[in-house]
Amino acid sequence: MTACTLREVLRLLLTTAYSNRRIARSLKLAPNTVRRYRLLLNRQQTSWPVLKQMDDDTLYQRFNKVRALALNKRMPDTLFIESLLEDPLQTRMLIWEDYRRADPATAYSFSQFCEILRLCKARRGWTMRQTHYPGDTCYVDYAGKTIPWTDTKAQCQRYAQIFVGVPGYSLLTFIRACNSQQTACFVAAHVAMFEYFGG
Repeated sequence: MTACTLREVLRLLLTTAYSNRRIARSLKLAPNTVRRYRLLLNRQQTSWPVLKQMDDDTLYQRFNKVRALALNKRMPDTLFIESLLEDPLQTRMLIWEDYRRADPATAYSFSQFCEILRLCKARRGWTMRQTHYPGDTCYVDYAGKTIPWTDTKAQCQRYAQIFVGVPGYSLLTFIRACNSQQTACFVAAHVAMFEYFGG
């Protein structure tokens, strides 16, 4: 639940006589979720003006227990585990069993193990990892912006298309200004790029 939704639940519980079902329906929540917050509010004996002044983190922590990871537990190597999961024959359960077998006393439960993997992946965001080998691949494209230049022969201003080529392994960069993005310019830029890279 987002902090914004939590605020709205608390506001409706404290400032209206709406039922749990009505609040749940209006916010697209389960009635039991609203009931839980109603019980917490009854125990805390607080008011909406007090809660309204709280920042999102404080408000969330006041109404939701955030379980800390146990300090006596052994943290799994999430990067290594993600690399293992690239193999279609590997499953989280098999990896967890190997992790647990190393030292059962300090191992997380399977559900906690999966939660740690999920949190680490969410924290890193979406990435696409690629392995590059020398001379294997080269990424090319035209840059989005053009550069104005003056053609002294035609006495007019033109715009240069910027061709960029980068080998995946070395990150050596080739840049060339072209008249257009047509096939002849594209091929000429490739020829010049390969000469620059030495093959």
